[in-house]
Amino acid sequence: MSLFKKIFHYTVQFLIGILLALVLFLSFDLGYIVFENSLPVSTIFTSQVSVPDFVSGTDTLVVYNRTIYQTFTGNFSVELKNTNNLTECYGFGENILYEKNEQIDPKKFTLSYYIAAPESCIMNLDPGQYYLITNYTIRLDNFPPKQLTTHSNIFNVLAKGSTPSYLKNDQTVGSVPESNSENG
Repeated sequence: MSLFKKIFHYTVQFLIGILLALVLFLSFDLGYIVFENSLPVSTIFTSQVSVPDFVSGTDTLVVYNRTIYQTFTGNFSVELKNTNNLTECYGFGENILYEKNEQIDPKKFTLSYYIAAPESCIMNLDPGQYYLITNYTIRLDNFPPKQLTTHSNIFNVLAKGSTPSYLKNDQTVGSVPESNSENG
């Protein structure tokens, strides 16, 4: 075999090898994208928060329901916004370990605790309507980060001296309504 034929033969083999490597790489990459998208956030973590109406100058308990299906590390940020979409309070947490089936103490989840903001931010809210937007970044081993955004109900901050409509005679401002007291 002449030198030219040998060079041509090895060049073709080299190009075929590169083409096979490229096909394998692309099939792995496509498979990874399909695998990544096949795991919805709801199979890892679900979350919902509800805030009862409360009186300005107080910090209320929130009803926070979450289920952790798989242990993961994550970040969160919470914005408390008025109904004009202006952010009144903001808080965040980073590198939080969320453990599978972890239970939370509903008595410690005040609005300021949930937001991870200074209590003074909540205590200084003017009467009006507000809501929460919570953004989670979920980092699960062997997966790219996933995002979850939740919105609370619209709740009222009442003028001082007012009484929220859900309160009964034996309840105090900031307590959770009876129908929600077992959530957590």
